[in-house]
Amino acid sequence: MTIYLGVDDILYIHDRLITSTGGMPGERDKSILFQATTAIRIEQNGWGRFIDFFSKAAKLFHAIAAEKPFNDGNKRTALITATTLLKRNGFDLVSSPEEIVKVCQTVEAGKASPEVIAAWMRERCRAPEAAL
Repeated sequence: MTIYLGVDDILYIHDRLITSTGGMPGERDKSILFQATTAIRIEQNGWGRFIDFFSKAAKLFHAIAAEKPFNDGNKRTALITATTLLKRNGFDLVSSPEEIVKVCQTVEAGKASPEVIAAWMRERCRAPEAAL
């Protein structure tokens, strides 16, 4: 069973990040969050457009980093939201800080689709017990 994040969860993540790391609080366009969190849950006959955890996490990552629903902290929120979704569903993202910064900047610049992000996540994720 997939454990999802809702809009309230993402708003909480954003608020905590802004409080702890600084930046301008508030949302520019909350509808981006509603659209993304709804899209990853839609299934027909057991199949959805976002077929696995990586596709779902990548959709959220892309929506937040590229479409910028917040006044500030979009890349930070995108990363923590995606890794939280993965973690809650049994996966750890293993990557260097430099690579993560590069991916965040690439997505923000509009040079990476959700499919590209999902492939990157698949290559760099593992089940927590495998990380030991």
